[in-house]
Amino acid sequence: MFESKPNHYFSFAKYGLFALWFVAVISVLLLETTPLELNVARPKAFVYLNAVFGLPFVLTFWLNRQFRLSKAKTIIFGSALFVSLLAVGVSSLGIWFVFAKLTVWKTTSVFYRHKDNPQVLLAEQMKDVGALGYRRRFVQTVELTSFLSYTFPVDERSATEAGAEWTRVDESRNVFGWKGV
Repeated sequence: MFESKPNHYFSFAKYGLFALWFVAVISVLLLETTPLELNVARPKAFVYLNAVFGLPFVLTFWLNRQFRLSKAKTIIFGSALFVSLLAVGVSSLGIWFVFAKLTVWKTTSVFYRHKDNPQVLLAEQMKDVGALGYRRRFVQTVELTSFLSYTFPVDERSATEAGAEWTRVDESRNVFGWKGV
């Protein structure tokens, strides 16, 4: 009388989780191998943490599908895998690496804008590195969106002495919320 329909929710959850992890890994590879940069901390943290901490869940679902483990064994195996990968990751990469990757470069001073394309800037950027203070760099950046930019490091002299195709703007930004700036 009633036909049972297959439960597609769990297969969607498995493949959706794998797809989310795969997109996060590809995003991390793009961010690490190209001049693309995320300028907002939360999306960057979401991408990096999904790539790192999503692996145990993807492996658990995959092994469950391959070996048809019981629910209890899946939970035990997934928890053990998560804890072991977390321990290996923290001991090999260290907290410093995770903190350094999750902080973003913020534009503090814009020296020049390109005359033909106002999204292209020669600017100074700073990054909060915790107890060690701030790191500083000079870059040529193309602001693609409010959270994504294409950034090339330049030397300090070219950032302060640009050619004829640049317009001097000397714009200061108080992105860290310092008082008196």
